[in-house]
This record gives sequence, structure tokens and C-alpha cells, in this order.
Amino acid sequence: CSHDHDPARAENLYRQAILIDPRLAPAYANLVYHDHFMLRFDEALRVADAGLKILPDSPAILRARSSALMFADRLDEAEHDIETVSHGGKDLGVQDLWVLGSIDAKRGLRDRAAARFDEVTRRYPDPVWDLAIARVYLSVGDVSDGVKRLEAALKVDPACGRYVSETPAFAPYRTNPRVAALLTAGR
Repeated sequence: CSHDHDPARAENLYRQAILIDPRLAPAYANLVYHDHFMLRFDEALRVADAGLKILPDSPAILRARSSALMFADRLDEAEHDIETVSHGGKDLGVQDLWVLGSIDAKRGLRDRAAARFDEVTRRYPDPVWDLAIARVYLSVGDVSDGVKRLEAALKVDPACGRYVSETPAFAPYRTNPRVAALLTAGR
């Protein structure tokens, strides 16, 4: 959260990297994440599919696509990508758990989602994951748990408030009185 953000420059650099080396999976994956944080889900999925045409088994691109599919409410497809990349769920990484927890939250399986999210932050304690989890909770209307996760991120890194205030992914939730109060208190 505490580093500078320049979305236009980031997008330009990811696209340049793909032009320079069309087999550079992290460039596709990062552009997918960038696009879905900019709320451009169709473009995120287009980029993922273009990358997978060149690198059909890329775990990085499959994982990125799974998160875009999840935010586009294409839950079965997102789950399929995670099943593929994790070898049928036998090798679940932190991001895989986050996507599966997000799918659970969107399907109303609150306890299972919470358990997976807790495992994510246990394995990788970083405010970035609290922000990602907050975004999911807020997207399903669970303001209470969303705000708790925002508070956890802000406690570790107060600069996360600026990030949430500026990133399009959080724009739909900033008008919520509890979110707005939290962001105002952090200034």
C-alpha cells in the first residue's frame, strides 16, 4: 500500500512487456489483475485468454484468470481454473485459497469462506490479502466483515487507506457510511 501507484504507466509497461516477449506469463497475469482492479473484467478475460493461447498451461495466467472470472461472477469457471492449477485441490496456494474463499462468499457459504480467508492471512500475513478479502466481502454486501478486514490492513499500513480511496476496485463501496468513516478516520 505504501508505494506509489501509477495505473496508466503500469498498464503501458505490462503491454510493452507482452510485445517484447509474448511468452512472458507474469506480464499477462499482472495485466489481468490490473484490469480487474480497474473494473474492466471483459478486458481482463480477453488478456488472460490471449496469454493462454500462447501459454496454455501457465499457472500464473490461470490463477489471474480465476480471480477475474470470480469478480465477473463466473464462479464455476473460476473454480475450474483453480482445480486445474492446484492439481485437483491437492496443491492449493494462498491465492488459490483466496479465490475459493471468494467463490464460497459469493455462494453464501460464509463459514467456509471465513475459514479459507483466515488460512490465507495465516499463511501470508500481509495487508494486501486483507484488502483483497475486504473487497470480496464488500462485493457480497457483507460490510461488517469487509470493514474488519479494511481495519486490519490499515492497522498494519495506514497508507492502505489512500490505496482504497483511489483504486477503482473499491469505488463501489467508498460511499458506504462505515467504509467512508474508516477512510476519513485514517487521514
